[in-house]
Amino acid sequence: QGDESVIECSALQGEPLSLKLSYNINGTTDSSTKGEPTNWRLSGNQGTEFFLNSTASFIDGIVYCSALLNITGAISDGLLKFSPFELYYLLMANGPTDANGVNISMIVPGFDTDPCGLSKGCFLATNTNTDPTPNGVAVSYRVMNNSFIFFELVAPSSSKTGSFVAVSFSSNGILFNTPSIECSSLGTDALSMKFSYYDATGTNVRIPGEESIRQTYITQETAVFQDGQIYCSALVNSQGSSVSDEATFDASTCNVDKSCVLPDQCYRGCNGMGVSYEILANSIMKIELFSVLNANNQYIAVGFSDDDKMGNDYVIECSALPNQRYSLKFSYNDNSPANVRIPSEETISSSYFTQSNIIAFDGELYCSALVNVSGWSQSKEVFTYNPSQAYYLLLASGFTNDQGLDIHKHTFVSTPRFLNGDDISSNNFDYATCGTKKGCFISNKANAMAASYQVR
Repeated sequence: QGDESVIECSALQGEPLSLKLSYNINGTTDSSTKGEPTNWRLSGNQGTEFFLNSTASFIDGIVYCSALLNITGAISDGLLKFSPFELYYLLMANGPTDANGVNISMIVPGFDTDPCGLSKGCFLATNTNTDPTPNGVAVSYRVMNNSFIFFELVAPSSSKTGSFVAVSFSSNGILFNTPSIECSSLGTDALSMKFSYYDATGTNVRIPGEESIRQTYITQETAVFQDGQIYCSALVNSQGSSVSDEATFDASTCNVDKSCVLPDQCYRGCNGMGVSYEILANSIMKIELFSVLNANNQYIAVGFSDDDKMGNDYVIECSALPNQRYSLKFSYNDNSPANVRIPSEETISSSYFTQSNIIAFDGELYCSALVNVSGWSQSKEVFTYNPSQAYYLLLASGFTNDQGLDIHKHTFVSTPRFLNGDDISSNNFDYATCGTKKGCFISNKANAMAASYQVR
C-alpha cells in the first residue's frame, strides 16, 4: 500500500456522492504520515471532469457509482498513474469520510459471484420453500489438485462473535456422520476456519485434537466481519487426518491403493507399528508410519535393506529428538550396526518431505508425507530408490537421545519385496492385486491356469 492512484466513490462531509481521483502516498516518503500509507486529496476538482456519463446513488444502504473515465486526460493532468502494459492488484476498501477525505480503511475481501460456474463452484442460498437457507449464505469451492481445495464461506451476521457459517459433505443428503468445514467464532473467540463433525444423531461436535492440525491443514486464511457479514476463505488440505476417530489410517486400501506392513508378531511386541508405501511418478513415494505413543521423545522408523539384518540400511524415520518437535527425517544404519545422523540432512528435509502430516496425540504417533526418493548428491546415505531391487523392510520403534535413535525396543523384519510390486518370497499367486498392482490373465477352465505381468 502506497504510491497508488485511487478511484473512489465518496461523499465528503457536506458534499454529494461523486466519483473522484485521489492518491495513496507511501508513508516512507513523508514524515507526516508516521510511516503509514496515507490517502491524499488531489487539487482542484479532484479529477471529476474526467468522469463521463457519471452516475452516483445511495439507495437501500448501498453506495453505487459508475462512469467512463478519460484515462488520457487524467494522466496528462498528473491526476492518474496508469500504464496499459503493467499488471495491477486491485485494492478494495470502504469506510467513513470527513471534510478532509477518506478515513482509515481496511482492504477487505469479499465473495465474488462473477466467477461462479467458471473458475469456481458456488452454492448461493435463495431462501425458498425447498431451501430454507437464509439469503446471503454462500459457499464457493475451487479444486486446486488432488489434495487441496480453496473454500469461501459467507453469511449475514450482526456480530463478529458467536456466529458461524458451515458447509458439510454428505453422501446421502442427511446431516448424520458428515464432516464439516466452518467459519465460526465460538463464544468470544476470534473468527476462524475450523474442521468439525456431525455425529450419528446429527449433532455438531468438536473433533479432539483438531486444533493441533488446523494451522497446517488450513492455510492462506482470511476471516473477517464486515458490512453485516462474516466471511472466511482458505486453502484446505482435504486428504484427511488421523487426529480424530473420523479420519484414521485406512487399512481397507492396503494392497489396493498402497502396500502395507502391519505386523502382529514382533521382537518385544509390535507397539502398534505399521508402515504403508506407494511408489508414484518422478521418484516420489507416499509413506505412512505409525505406532503407539507414550512419551515425548519417541520414534517410528523403517529401514530399507538388501538383507534381513540391520546394517548399511537407508532409514526414513518420524521422530522427536529431545526438546524438539516430531518430524520426518532421513537417517542411516551403519555397519556397526548403529543408527547415525546424516550431516546437513536438515537442509533438504523440507524439500524432500512434502505434504507432511504429523500427529502425536491421544496415545498415537502418525506420520505421512510424499518423499523424494531420488537420492541426494551430497550423501549416499539418503535413501535412493532402486525399482529393480527387492527390499527387506525393517520396522523399529523406541526412544530418542541427543545423538539420534536409541536402541530399538520393538522390531520387525518383513519378507523381501519390490516396492512397486508383490512380496517375491510368496509361492502363491496373489489374485487380490490383479488389476491394481499388475495385469492378469486367469483361465476360466478347470485347469486353473493364470499369468500376471507388471511393467517396471
